[in-house]
Amino acid sequence: MALERVVISGYYGCGNLGDEAILTALLARLRARWPRLEPLVLSGAPQETTRLHGVRAINRRSLPAIVRELRAAQLLISGGGGLLQDRTSRRSPLYYLGIIALAQWLDRPVFFIGQGVGPLRRRWLRTLAQRRLRRVAYALVRDEASLRLLRSWGLPQERLAQAGDLALLWPSARAGETLSPLVEAPGEKPYAIAALKGPLAERQAELIAPELDRLAAEQGLQIILLALAAREDCPATALVAGQMQQPSLQLAPQPGELAETLELIRGARCLLGMRLHSLIFALLAGTPFAALSEDPKLERFLAQVERASGLQLPCRSPGQLRRPGNRLAGSLARLACERGEISAALQRGAAKLAARTEAALERCFERMS
Repeated sequence: MALERVVISGYYGCGNLGDEAILTALLARLRARWPRLEPLVLSGAPQETTRLHGVRAINRRSLPAIVRELRAAQLLISGGGGLLQDRTSRRSPLYYLGIIALAQWLDRPVFFIGQGVGPLRRRWLRTLAQRRLRRVAYALVRDEASLRLLRSWGLPQERLAQAGDLALLWPSARAGETLSPLVEAPGEKPYAIAALKGPLAERQAELIAPELDRLAAEQGLQIILLALAAREDCPATALVAGQMQQPSLQLAPQPGELAETLELIRGARCLLGMRLHSLIFALLAGTPFAALSEDPKLERFLAQVERASGLQLPCRSPGQLRRPGNRLAGSLARLACERGEISAALQRGAAKLAARTEAALERCFERMS
């Protein structure tokens, strides 16, 4: 089948740089495979999505328009990212499962691509997800835990595969492109990045700020507080900045500044990330990183990086920072001091994960044809 019209559903047009990187990579691969393809993206900001990605887009909340586009499309692509989880809200999985159900009701095949599933703590949501996902035409998940879960839900092996996050396929550099720096003359003083995630409780900020102060003072580094999803993360960066004794710089890149953001991360001595895609960007840039989160998807990603690169990178939960001798600042300092050796291993690991993801995505595309 020659694909000409597909609908793509995800957390697009909502100001999150990680999701925009996913969409960039997905569209590039789809267009390379089917040059005449006309994708339609469900977006929180349709005009912005059209401007950034050169693709048709409609409001993700407009049910009549979604029905009309699904009727005209050959299939639905649901993904990627962590769409089916209820850690933050039950609204997110309900929305994406609703789009999947609508496509299935209209007899349009659903391709579930580049996603992680869970956690789904509400039993009725797990039941609903199981009912919908067992009927998808193909599922390409981004971690082994999601693979095991869908297998336990009854999705047969021939319609199920695992790769990495689609953002791993986003280009780490653009040859010949001159970029406007997010920070003027960043080479004047070495810096480290903390990519924080909101909402952040004040007691958590009180634990994070001293670790960043210690890193800055002991290593002579400027701290850049980075908000990859400005609406959600800027309050967190402001809260931590207000608790710090050392001077810091707060940055909130726009969705169209993906390349500049990657170059900013490439120049850092190390990165502390609370968002998965901050770690993925650091991997692509070859910048040593540590994770600070209680979200299992970050631990799953670090396990993938360890298998691909041989590196066991630090991972802490905010609660662990209360313990004496938690050594987060010390771990970050070690990453900064050993940057050259770690960077080489990260780049090898990134190449392996990207190659596996590319191959798995191509197999998925074969099922679409």
